[in-house]
Amino acid sequence: MRFNQIIKLWKQFIPLSLTDMAMALGEPVRNYAIASLPNGELNLASFGIAKSLANFFEAPIIMVLHASNALAQNKESSKKFLRFTLVFSLLLAGLFLCFSIPSVFEFLGKKIFSLSIEVSETTRRIIYFIFLFPFIIGWRRYFQGILIQQKKNNVVAQASLVRLFFVIGIPILGLQLDWSGLTCAISSLLGGLFVEAVYVTYFSLKLFDFNNIESQKVESLPKTYKELFSYYFPLGYSMVIIWGTRTLLVFLLSFAIDSKISLILWPIIWGIVLIVSNGTRMVQQVYISNKEDFSFEAIRNFCITVGIAFTILFLFLIITPLGNSIIYISMGKLVNYNDLILNCLSYFLLFPALTTFQNILQGELIIRQKTRAIGIAAIPSHILLVIVAYGLIKMNFSGLISLAIALNLGLIFEILFLFFFIRYELMFKKLN
Repeated sequence: MRFNQIIKLWKQFIPLSLTDMAMALGEPVRNYAIASLPNGELNLASFGIAKSLANFFEAPIIMVLHASNALAQNKESSKKFLRFTLVFSLLLAGLFLCFSIPSVFEFLGKKIFSLSIEVSETTRRIIYFIFLFPFIIGWRRYFQGILIQQKKNNVVAQASLVRLFFVIGIPILGLQLDWSGLTCAISSLLGGLFVEAVYVTYFSLKLFDFNNIESQKVESLPKTYKELFSYYFPLGYSMVIIWGTRTLLVFLLSFAIDSKISLILWPIIWGIVLIVSNGTRMVQQVYISNKEDFSFEAIRNFCITVGIAFTILFLFLIITPLGNSIIYISMGKLVNYNDLILNCLSYFLLFPALTTFQNILQGELIIRQKTRAIGIAAIPSHILLVIVAYGLIKMNFSGLISLAIALNLGLIFEILFLFFFIRYELMFKKLN
């Protein structure tokens, strides 16, 4: 009986997991195209920095999906949250665009992070072309939340597959037509994202009637913009801390003893890590939506199997010839660094399982309406992350290994904090 419950949970989880994995799956193909075309090393390093900055400005709206899912139960809350999301996303896009101003990025890239003139200027130009990235992300995630609330997980997965087709297809086409590496990268990034946003919007409006929403235990949901801000702020700033730190880590690589090769290889390594670890994140949505409908043992065992399954998948990639060949696809002409990449990836072996555990604990806190605890836990753990990374780099450790160790320790520390908040909840009644 419990086994059947686990199977049912996996059936809910797989379509959602595919959406997150698809977001990262195109990264290796894109990196391969950049590395294989002229100026591959310069363009790969520059695009990695620009994408990290884009992720920083995306961070405040990552949790739009979770909020949209919950607020879709109330017509007034859902419609106001749509306006809130679009305005907030446009504001973030405008701020991101400011980084393409020559004087602004010259100060940031050259004087603060010591980037070379070529990398700094190329990164600035990329930002100019991808500044709408945060807006499209916010728009897309709002309507993904609507679909998930309506149990249309398959539509969300279909949209991700459509996006993946463009994300992979554009670099392949660019290689055949000998496009520039940056043209491939930018077109792949924005083209796939835009198509996915249109897809989920169309089916949300087709399958979901905002005018006929029946209120279901929604008395406590926020209905004014002030309430919406207070409701969303803890979720948003926790992501800002996470992605802000990850962006800073990329710039810390410029101080490493092997800074040049670290900046080139980090987008490839982190892209592979995200492909696997992102697949576990939707365990949080399944946990939240099913905690009252399934036994504790079934949900616990389901979460354990998710962590084990994705750890095995990651192990397969780094120790088997077939897995290695999949990794090599993303390396293009950088095949001389095979051993270096595989060595760094080995440090992330437990990262998928840790990410699973992190999302389960966050889901429990969201259920208990202790969302501020998520943001609070992120602060000390990411301070530790930066200190460890910077300290190892200053001790002349490889930049890649420094980041790998720091990211693992930071995540473990965050998990301990989240567990502490749950275990001693009565001590923190004033968190919300």
